[in-house]
Amino acid sequence: MKHVNKYVALVVACIFMIGCVPAFARETSNSSDLSAQTSLLNDLGLMPADYEKYDMNKELKRGEFASFVVKLAGIEQISVGEGRSPFKDVDENHNYCNQILLADSYGYMTGTGDGLFNPDAKVTYHQVVKIVMSIMGYDDLASVSGGYPYGYLSLASRIGLLKDVNTSGDGTKITYGEILKIIYNMLDAHALKLVGINSESAILSQSDTDTFLRVVHNITKCYGVLNGTRSMLSADMPMLSENEVLIDTKVYKLANENDYSHYFGYNIEYYLDSDGKVVAISDIESESYKMDVSFDDVTDFSYEQIVYYYGDKEKKINFSTDTDFIQNGFPKVVSSFDDILKKDGNLTLIYTDSDSSPDLVCINTVDNYAVKGIDTSKEKIYDMYSSKCFDLSKLESYSFSNEFGVQMYLDEVGEYDVISIITNGDGNSARLVYSNTEIDGTIESVKVGTPSYITIDGTNYRASSGFSSEAAKLKSGDSGIFVFDIYGNIASYIPNSGKYEYGYIMAGRKSVGLEQNVTVKLLSQSGEIIETMLSDKVILDGKSCKAQDVADAVCSAQLVRYYKVAGKIKGIDTLSYGDGGSADSLFAMYSGYNDDKTKKTSLIWNSRQKILGMKLPVSSGTTIFCVPSQYSGNEKDYVVKSYSSFVQDRSYYVNAYASEQDAHVADVLIMYDVGGKGNINKNTPFTVVDSISLALNEDGDSCYKLHGYRNGAYVENLIEDASIIDNLMSINPDLPDTVHKLGCGDVIKAFVDDYGVITEINLLYDYKANILSDNTTVGASAGKELRMLKTNAYSMKNGIIKLTQNSLTTSGIELDVSEVELINGSLYTIYRYNAEKGSGKMELASLGDIVDYKTSDTGFSEIILCAQYNNPGILIVR
Repeated sequence: MKHVNKYVALVVACIFMIGCVPAFARETSNSSDLSAQTSLLNDLGLMPADYEKYDMNKELKRGEFASFVVKLAGIEQISVGEGRSPFKDVDENHNYCNQILLADSYGYMTGTGDGLFNPDAKVTYHQVVKIVMSIMGYDDLASVSGGYPYGYLSLASRIGLLKDVNTSGDGTKITYGEILKIIYNMLDAHALKLVGINSESAILSQSDTDTFLRVVHNITKCYGVLNGTRSMLSADMPMLSENEVLIDTKVYKLANENDYSHYFGYNIEYYLDSDGKVVAISDIESESYKMDVSFDDVTDFSYEQIVYYYGDKEKKINFSTDTDFIQNGFPKVVSSFDDILKKDGNLTLIYTDSDSSPDLVCINTVDNYAVKGIDTSKEKIYDMYSSKCFDLSKLESYSFSNEFGVQMYLDEVGEYDVISIITNGDGNSARLVYSNTEIDGTIESVKVGTPSYITIDGTNYRASSGFSSEAAKLKSGDSGIFVFDIYGNIASYIPNSGKYEYGYIMAGRKSVGLEQNVTVKLLSQSGEIIETMLSDKVILDGKSCKAQDVADAVCSAQLVRYYKVAGKIKGIDTLSYGDGGSADSLFAMYSGYNDDKTKKTSLIWNSRQKILGMKLPVSSGTTIFCVPSQYSGNEKDYVVKSYSSFVQDRSYYVNAYASEQDAHVADVLIMYDVGGKGNINKNTPFTVVDSISLALNEDGDSCYKLHGYRNGAYVENLIEDASIIDNLMSINPDLPDTVHKLGCGDVIKAFVDDYGVITEINLLYDYKANILSDNTTVGASAGKELRMLKTNAYSMKNGIIKLTQNSLTTSGIELDVSEVELINGSLYTIYRYNAEKGSGKMELASLGDIVDYKTSDTGFSEIILCAQYNNPGILIVR
């Protein structure tokens, strides 16, 4: 190219139709976002490794820009050879020595004179344009078009290189962000290619395909629709491997590990290298969108039309002759779709233009196997709920991985595990996916149909087609583990034989024979020492694991929570972080603190030092495991206790129990089985309210405090949840849906936890309105647990009170025996309302405070009786 003569201008002029070039005027910037463009440039290999460190609004140094130049020219891998640098200010230790010497040797960048390169000087706008145009083959043409800088600038403008570029008026300053715009514009800019040389001239050519990427980097830009990637689960292209994408109806290998699933259904630009691999993908702004339709909603499906329900309305979509069909990543060629709708899966309709017909229909189908057993020697998978068997040996090839693409092996799979099998159109290959998703819950309802739906703990789930027969057998209240397929449908159910139990593992062992069993000996919460096997697959701290793989961790002496399925331990929750410290894990329950050190409960346990410090009493929810400090073969050294000794400040200490032989001092392990607060005492006696005041809880937050009387003693209880007081509804039938303001003399049943905090209030008696929540009669109340009535005192003698109905109309002398009830006043705590000095207050009273009337001619002394059947209660004197 050094010998190109004047005729070259004529050759290229015919292509460009340049004509007369005036003084150059720069384009103005549209301030477009460069983040996506820069990412694309990096995928194409046009950016140096440290490109992200530069500030978009700052200028680049000449040495820094040299690292971009060698990338753009595709020469960064070329060695400059050994030898002394021609520049006095660039030695071999300079950060950009190799890049500077390469750019100089290829003539893209030169020194500034006097043997200097000036690597720390700012690169100018004119220099950047000249260097980029040189890389694209325009040196000779620029020289006959006005030379440096305006010959380069005018040509750069004509080929679109300066689109959206905004720089300083004098042509000196250019920011890193503007340089990136020029580099991005290079992608589609036409480059010149030398196609021949004769005795008088060099012949340059330019065509639509001779872009910078094609000429310099041998990368071809193409257009299409991205129809699938391996990482897509909602509209999965199952037959794609980890490094493949589906564009239109063709599968391409990826040259990188990028995830392009966010472009699914988009019109895209994709770039192929010389091996036909995709090196980069970018989207094109278009009308593209996708729509998913479940097989459950489809009533008719053919090559002409799909009929489906959207809510309660029937919808129809017509296909055009250009609509392509793809099933599981391969073109669909069969004529019938009847078999499709009998499987689990969905349709994804992709529109890439403005007409009403989808351009592509992706059919995603899956066969689920709830594993009953696997014959690894014969490569057969047997289903738990049917007689079907999948024979892998008949396939030409298959892969097996979990949902995240991690390779798995058949011997890692256990009973009830779910394998989703996706087979290609001709049945020669398949992809097997192990489902990692499962929940532990209780069934609320089952709706049997096609398909069936199961409501678990408030959430509605679809049953997969292979699980429908099993779903029909389930009923409300059944609990266990529900395993999902890759589309989120229930495909397997592991029934619980019971809820979690607590125990202390004493020892364990794993067999070395063919059965590969793992057995543990543990001290159960009932005090028995049992020996039981683990299932071949266990849920350990929220993760599904092969029992043999975790045997060492599970068999070590420790406190655990576990449950069984079919007589074997299926789930184990330990004191390790396990599932990330979820709120319901044993670790979270036992440690008392979340990962961010915020207080969760007041239970704090240091397992290393065997130190427990808490401010809560031992209740029915607390179990104490006493075990020897070191493993002992004597099972009498292992004891379960259920009590402790109280000390001040509501904390307590536990005696360290010794073994019978007093040979070992026992470690005391305490399990407090609650979530958040303490156990609720549902047998709390009735409480007579004296007053309600504002208070602060232990965290310093505002709350209420109840002052009153319970069992004859003055009590105070915090009510941390203000809504319990603020939303307490009236029992007055004349005031429906009205909030009651709790006050002096009211009678409540308060549910109190082990911290002494009220968690719930039932209003039994409104003192001010003189209304009971249930005004039962004397005789009818005898069989009821809760006994409440308003009555009058008839007579009192030797601690025995004769009571009559409040509605008594006859005289006391004429009373029938059936209208009178005798109670032992000594069994009741009596309160009276004292309004002295203008302030009301409830006080303890005695039998003498009940006025003894002999007749009904005057107002009887009205009393309110509240009691639990066969238990003492309270009497309030009005």
